[in-house]
Amino acid sequence: AGFRVEARAYALAAGALESTRLLLASRTARPAGLGNDHDLVGRFFQDHPHVTAGPLVLAVSDEAILSFAGANVTLTGRDRTRRAPHVQGVQAALTLSEAARRRDGLLGVSATLQRGAPSQAAPGSTEALEVLVGGLRDVAHGQPYHLLVRAEQAPDPSSRVTLGEGRDAVGLPRLALDWRLGALEEESIARTVRRIAEAVGRSGVGVGRVVPLEHGAFTPGASGGPHQLGTLRMAASPRRGVVDPDCRVHGIANLWVAGGAVFPTSGWANPTLTVVAMALRLADHLRVALT
Repeated sequence: AGFRVEARAYALAAGALESTRLLLASRTARPAGLGNDHDLVGRFFQDHPHVTAGPLVLAVSDEAILSFAGANVTLTGRDRTRRAPHVQGVQAALTLSEAARRRDGLLGVSATLQRGAPSQAAPGSTEALEVLVGGLRDVAHGQPYHLLVRAEQAPDPSSRVTLGEGRDAVGLPRLALDWRLGALEEESIARTVRRIAEAVGRSGVGVGRVVPLEHGAFTPGASGGPHQLGTLRMAASPRRGVVDPDCRVHGIANLWVAGGAVFPTSGWANPTLTVVAMALRLADHLRVALT
């Protein structure tokens, strides 16, 4: 048995994947799915590709690294394991300046220091981005680290979510994901890692050398955020996006979308605060529009 719910307005807030699935599967009124008159629902899927680079041997004290890197670095003492105090959930990141990125046409990339060599890193590490550091003063006392690299993804209409084969446990069509990463992501990651290695050398604590990245080398080893974004992107024109600047689905008077699905671009940072801000913005808009 089923039931029917009617409302003046609907706000779809099920995440980029599930919101997309619901629109694509809603074919009673529109055969291609709701909001999909221009075949844009599910396109421009973006995530933040994660790869690791290293080892990076630093001839500085553990305490200095701990104070910089935050809670993600664990130091083991003789009798206990210590973490940086009062910084749980806060971590410094290395990234190029906006001016440098714009000058070189690079996407946003950040890297955080993680304790240990890349072989100890989570799945997704890649030797194609290996950073070799030699000629350190007191290198015997240096500690191995690696870089956890998080990158922005350029919007690509061929990177998309579609309805797949079969149905799930509640009878909805399963999803199929075709996640595309391209040359710009590879180049942005490689050049950012190289700049970090060069900065290590200039700082006096090491000399960096980056193994050249082969085209396509990092893609198989990359993992996602998971920060699914962009599948119902915002645009003023229905030929360029699924929702308008107020997050209303083009062509449907009483349907809005909340969440990362509406992002036209992804940036490199975690999207949660922006998702919350957009939801509050939409709530304010609906409060005014419905009174």
